[in-house]
Amino acid sequence: TTQNAIDLRREAVDIAITFGHGHWPGCEAELLFPERVLPVCSPAFRASRAPFVAGSPAGAAADPAELASLPLLHLESIGPAAWLSWGDWFTLHGLPVPAGGQDLTFNNYPLVLQAALMGQGVALGWSPLIDELMRDGHLVALIDRPVQTERGYFLVMASRRKPDDRRDRFQRSRGGHAELGPRHEDVGMTKRQGSHPDALGGLQ
Repeated sequence: TTQNAIDLRREAVDIAITFGHGHWPGCEAELLFPERVLPVCSPAFRASRAPFVAGSPAGAAADPAELASLPLLHLESIGPAAWLSWGDWFTLHGLPVPAGGQDLTFNNYPLVLQAALMGQGVALGWSPLIDELMRDGHLVALIDRPVQTERGYFLVMASRRKPDDRRDRFQRSRGGHAELGPRHEDVGMTKRQGSHPDALGGLQ
């Protein structure tokens, strides 16, 4: 995996799973999963913040504005973020971006998730990257209302210039495995394409 965008026209990569808007010059792209994001934290963090998060009996916050008072875990980006940021999340909910006096910033997504697992704050969780952690109860939703954008994770292949038996075999082996997950009634947005940390890989 890599955080840098792969250009299949210039690199020795036949197939990549990459994050973006689905349009790459000279490539064919197939949507695997849409970008779907929700605030997540450890069960212990949610329980400890219960007096400050007035929500359901399960502990989920009822109002997105309540997250402004909590420590937020950020993913560092050089230049405009290609993925949903906390600033985007608050803006989409019609809220001012908080000052962030308690916040922590990390330079890769695994560190963000590790901090959330350790109870250091609230992270933005991308499905399917967090699905297993949530199924196992290591992470829980603080607000169970995902934001869905027009971006997503795509299977990207350089446009066919000549017959390629390896690629044909790979596509046949996939069959119907790349099915989209269930859709939610989510907030939508459009942003510029880019690579999401730990969500980009290539097959040579």
